[in-house]
Amino acid sequence: MEYTMHDAIRALLEGEDFLEFTYFKENEDLSPYHKYIRGLCEMLGEKRRPFELYSPGMILLDIIPEDPEPYIVALLLEKLTSGGDDRIVILKILAKVSIPESMDITPILDLLDDYYYKFTAVLALNGTHHEVAEQRVLEILREESFPSIEKIQIFCSTLAAIGSLRSLPVLMATRVDYDDDSIKQYFQDAIQSICRRAGVPEELMDRIESPGFWKLNWQGTPESFAGFIEFISLFMVSGNNKPGDMVNRIAEIFMKEMEVDISPYASFEALRLCASGDNLMEGLQHMQENLECELLLNAITETTGVLPSTETMAKDLYFDLVNDYLMTRLRRYFEFNG
Repeated sequence: MEYTMHDAIRALLEGEDFLEFTYFKENEDLSPYHKYIRGLCEMLGEKRRPFELYSPGMILLDIIPEDPEPYIVALLLEKLTSGGDDRIVILKILAKVSIPESMDITPILDLLDDYYYKFTAVLALNGTHHEVAEQRVLEILREESFPSIEKIQIFCSTLAAIGSLRSLPVLMATRVDYDDDSIKQYFQDAIQSICRRAGVPEELMDRIESPGFWKLNWQGTPESFAGFIEFISLFMVSGNNKPGDMVNRIAEIFMKEMEVDISPYASFEALRLCASGDNLMEGLQHMQENLECELLLNAITETTGVLPSTETMAKDLYFDLVNDYLMTRLRRYFEFNG
């Protein structure tokens, strides 16, 4: 009689020896194996016998449906807190299922702080319906750049699945870090997926995918811009450079990432040398008017993330998103005091 995967799974669950190695057939209907899911989930994290041919996680990756019973998802999340060596495979299993909004996803979120699990944990969030999942993924992208195409693909695919309009500026700002067209395509696919889900008109989607769409335009005088940069360098940016060098560097970065006209001055250094001490206060007084974004000051000084709480969120969503783009770009160059 042929030895089947039913026999192999039953032997695994009952702790018996395997007669021979077998596996699922190509294009086999896997629904008859769903009855083993709970038992296999309960084995996750347990110590296995030496030289065992099968692992519960390996089998679950193949047979788990996209919409398992809620108690199965809850069991997987519970196992994640004590899964030991099985944590990676548990995260991969969770990445294949839909996690109800009523479920506590803290076990996944906690692993985002562990570099060993971080990227698989991001992948595991692509079936969530939790606002905090998007927030945590964006926090990582705002602060870090990744040289690996595979890691970028994980972030983009997850945000493509769960991202809202809040993800757009961070995806656009991060895309600027890369020159490879294949990497840029991952970002573009994620942006388009989010836009389609949000019902963004096609004509607006083309503008959203242009970096120029996201750049703030400084409408104030060159002198007030100098005062603004002076304030940033004095109170918000960490660094050991000489004061003049630091101010010039910050200005150079802001001018690169924003639309700033300092004419008739030939350079910011020339502008700074001609500016007076009164320009610092002038820059602050005009910052909201000139930037159209009260959020910039709030965002820089907050330590919990770029976007402020809903109570302080700008009335105009466009400028809110543009601020997030700017802050993500600026964090590529220097750290803000927290």
